[in-house]
Amino acid sequence: MSPDELERVRTLCPVVLVNRTHPALPAVTFDSREGVQEAASHLRALGHRRVAYVAGPEHSFSNRDRESALAEEFAAQGLEVVLVGHYEPSFDGGRRAADDVLVAGVTAVMVYNDVMALGLVGRLLAYGVSIPQDLSVIGWDDIEFSEMFTPALTTVHMPREEAGRAAVEFLLARLAGAQAEAPRLDTHLVFRRTTARPPAAPASTTAPLPLGVPLS
Repeated sequence: MSPDELERVRTLCPVVLVNRTHPALPAVTFDSREGVQEAASHLRALGHRRVAYVAGPEHSFSNRDRESALAEEFAAQGLEVVLVGHYEPSFDGGRRAADDVLVAGVTAVMVYNDVMALGLVGRLLAYGVSIPQDLSVIGWDDIEFSEMFTPALTTVHMPREEAGRAAVEFLLARLAGAQAEAPRLDTHLVFRRTTARPPAAPASTTAPLPLGVPLS
């Protein structure tokens, strides 16, 4: 919905947003910084120093939030971020980003969402790029298919079901007259098969992490 459409809807019924904001409406949102910080720590420990970010829609609240978190948290870890994009948040958008990623001079890439990341990985594999031996890839969302894909996608988990429950509980509390506040939910990194040490990186003294668990 556009901001004008949201303005009209809020005059008709109670509204709470999920993963977007509006000056006049409450919203359940996600804290991108925790997931980004864990991703930065993970990549640095592996030996990466120059990382691309394949961005989503330029005016998307989620994309702006992630770009801001990346700029601050990766810099704090001593990592250089190369912005690649913006692309539509789709499988084809990820495929189209592949050529730009290949000329960015990076050893790792973080992608706006998992669907784009899967498109990116598919195109890179078709080009003969080994994932993660040649290039590490991190997605965002932790959709179900990201675990079933080969190689299984390392990604930032967003608690979408929890967000839905929180939105309903918040709305019911407001309807009951309570002065509830919409929560901001944590994100975290889930390590799978698309991240590894870059070529010729020094060996890490960190023990391997179990697959499919949060980095904390």
